[in-house]
Amino acid sequence: MKNLVLGVLFGLVACGGKEPVQLVDATSDAPAAACDPIDQMGCNPNEKCTWIIDQLSPEIGHIGCAPVSGGEAAVGGACLDAGDPGGPPAGPNGFDNCELGAVCVARICKTICDPQMAGIASGCDGSHTCGRYIGLLEASGANVAGACDSNCNVLDQTQFDGAAACGSSDPMAPNQGCYANPFFKEAPDGTTGSCAPVRSDTTIPTNPADQQNIDNVKHNDRTDRVKPLINPSTGNTFKNSCAPGYMPIYFENDTSMKTLCTGLCAPNPTGINSDIVAAKSSAQFGDDTVPVKLPRKAAAVAGDGLCEVLKKGNATEPENCVFLWGIFIQQDGTINPMLGPEGEQFGLCFPFSTFHYDSDNNMSEDKVFPNFASLPPRSASTPGVFPAAFDDACDFVGNGAACLRSEANLFQPMQAPQKQMMRLGDPSAPAIRR
Repeated sequence: MKNLVLGVLFGLVACGGKEPVQLVDATSDAPAAACDPIDQMGCNPNEKCTWIIDQLSPEIGHIGCAPVSGGEAAVGGACLDAGDPGGPPAGPNGFDNCELGAVCVARICKTICDPQMAGIASGCDGSHTCGRYIGLLEASGANVAGACDSNCNVLDQTQFDGAAACGSSDPMAPNQGCYANPFFKEAPDGTTGSCAPVRSDTTIPTNPADQQNIDNVKHNDRTDRVKPLINPSTGNTFKNSCAPGYMPIYFENDTSMKTLCTGLCAPNPTGINSDIVAAKSSAQFGDDTVPVKLPRKAAAVAGDGLCEVLKKGNATEPENCVFLWGIFIQQDGTINPMLGPEGEQFGLCFPFSTFHYDSDNNMSEDKVFPNFASLPPRSASTPGVFPAAFDDACDFVGNGAACLRSEANLFQPMQAPQKQMMRLGDPSAPAIRR
């Protein structure tokens, strides 16, 4: 199996755009723009510094000054820009109707913020996170500014204020979804992600190369083992490339470079082995006591976080719900210290039968990963050394993929098969907004 865990660049950006967004060096100067949308400097007193859409297909825009009358929509209010039906025409009048210091994202006015700063220093309050978007507030192909996205819970999809489906008007067809923070870190308000747009079922993309035009799969149906939305220009994924509660992580298989959406599950708190599963068969698929929201359901339901068909899994490949530890392994075999207890709160649906490992350390990937539920529990008779004498799932995948962190710390880097096949997204990458 190819070892393709390229550090832990986790936490993507929403879909929508053009050129790939690079990590911004905090010491570098921001790209040049006609005015400063964060500080609202560089325009006349009766103007705002905002995003102006010059052309719709393909969408091209720039940061510039636009007039304000005093009657614009406030933050949180409904809005329109040149990309929305009923909005202004693209060109000199291609700006939204949000108030000074706000910008229209998916028809909602949001506070403009500084994505290079953390917390309230970004310009967002403690219940919002500064998100970056492809094709919005960019200069020279990079985001000069972002928009304050509401914080939320990745599993039950509630917004920080308790609103279901990130405040979507129809939770069964949400137009907003909760997507994970880098390392699934909790925000000050206890949430673990931020809300980003989800394309409406009625949206018809204008770009023929758009994934939705290719496979006709709606955004809310890009679930486990389904192709994610991609940037047609670069092939990169976005933070919100998949349905809410899913992320583009695992490859299609260990001979493919295509990334598929993966279900975020609630892992069984005691891990996976044959004794645990004998006592409770659903343990191999996750924790059936945790309420989890599925995209096409009205509310979070206990048991919907399991990696089973019609839940977080799929109908074609059996899966285990594994802890996050395994994908946050660094090149030296240790767990990235940025991942804390969140590694035991969230899991991923792992299609074990799709990937192979080197069972005898001869550089040949000769065996398919087993169902972790079939492995015996830890015992004194086995030292947990792979491949000579492994026992439970934690021994087998000594990088911690299916075990608790306390167990994973018992292992040395070379005692495990190569890491699971996956591609991690760029934490600074922007989201799609259309």
